[in-house]
Amino acid sequence: MSVTIRPGEVFAHAQDFDQGIRRLLPYYDQLLTALSYCVPPDASRILDLGCGTGNLSARIRQRLPQVHIIAMDYSPAMLQQAQAKLPPTQTTFITADFGAWALNPQDFPPIAPVDACVSSLAIHHLSDALKGQLFRQILAHLRPGGCFWNADPVLAPHPHSAALYQRVRQECTSCEPLPERGVVQPCGTSSQDQVATLATQLALLQAAGFVGVDVVWQWFGVAIFGGYAPV
Repeated sequence: MSVTIRPGEVFAHAQDFDQGIRRLLPYYDQLLTALSYCVPPDASRILDLGCGTGNLSARIRQRLPQVHIIAMDYSPAMLQQAQAKLPPTQTTFITADFGAWALNPQDFPPIAPVDACVSSLAIHHLSDALKGQLFRQILAHLRPGGCFWNADPVLAPHPHSAALYQRVRQECTSCEPLPERGVVQPCGTSSQDQVATLATQLALLQAAGFVGVDVVWQWFGVAIFGGYAPV
């Protein structure tokens, strides 16, 4: 019998995510490391949106053990996995749909300004209009000069690139069997893949008010991009 899951959970059972995602995305650990280096070394407070099982936050803490992380996700099963990896004295867990938070932050626990906001493999579940609203809300929660970096799938700008991305992914994906996949159903503001081009998302960041918008890492159809709050 198929298991119904939320967008982003990927596998039928949350405890299978860490193993399964590394088989689906052979560059997953490289992505986490690259994104961790985007966080300034003097950061003290970080917001991780769509934190999932806590892999990105844990990777950041390897570099910056002093940080306090606010880890937000709408999946109790994923947050349970994250809680086993992140120290409770240096982590605030928030069970929330970050798309709903973007629209109505007053309905959620208040979040004091942070030095950095990060997200991995999550925001592509929002519509482009809601991505833009989320970027504006992130900017409102950054300290002056703070940064936001997002690692996410990107839509190919041309059919030739789309074919290239697909071929590389097929050739590089592990041949080992994957854990049981779930049947994705829309949940809250998220639905299955609403991927946008890099150009679209960079424009959304600029329209939200970010400066220094940049792409710092890309592996075919996945990129790390973001920008800074004005000083």
